[in-house]
Amino acid sequence: QSYFLYRLNQEQLARTLFPLGGMTKEDVRKIDVAQGFHKVYQEESQDFYDGNYTDLLDITDRQGNIVNKRGEVLGRHEGIWHYTIGQRKGLGIAAERPLYVLELRADTNEVVVGFLEDTLQSTVTASDVVWSKVPSLEGEVLVQAKIRSTGYATEASARQNPDGTITAIFSDEVKAATVGQSLVLYDGQAILCGGIIEQAF
Repeated sequence: QSYFLYRLNQEQLARTLFPLGGMTKEDVRKIDVAQGFHKVYQEESQDFYDGNYTDLLDITDRQGNIVNKRGEVLGRHEGIWHYTIGQRKGLGIAAERPLYVLELRADTNEVVVGFLEDTLQSTVTASDVVWSKVPSLEGEVLVQAKIRSTGYATEASARQNPDGTITAIFSDEVKAATVGQSLVLYDGQAILCGGIIEQAF
């Protein structure tokens, strides 16, 4: 879970207790099953809420257009908050190839969609950087980088920019790096730093 913990500084981490220590998820499951908690693992939840999350939103649906990159209307939506960048399912649009959400335009109430190749980016810049293992990056540094909690870290070349932001250039393109999510840089298992994504292309 280091991806989520990167925002804690060394002083905060020094006072933090992790009750499971070095145990893996599989170790914990074995203990739980031995204690009779096997039903807990029938379906693993990825969210904090098992119901329809839209029930939690005090927002009235506001219909708008689903458009392609050229601005051509392909369909309608019930509210942009029903969509996430990179989403493929549930768009309600028939197309010759699968479509993915590329952008949510709150100002025009549009959901922009495109093809898989349109979701791929090689360069990600993040601001509001929290430094962990190092106080700064000197020149170009080879790192492993993550843009989401799931999946593996990807090799990238990273640098610190004059304005204090960090930029990672991935050796293989990544899918749907999203403004507002986190970019976390690693040296092996250790976190170097992380920040909030402000640009991806």
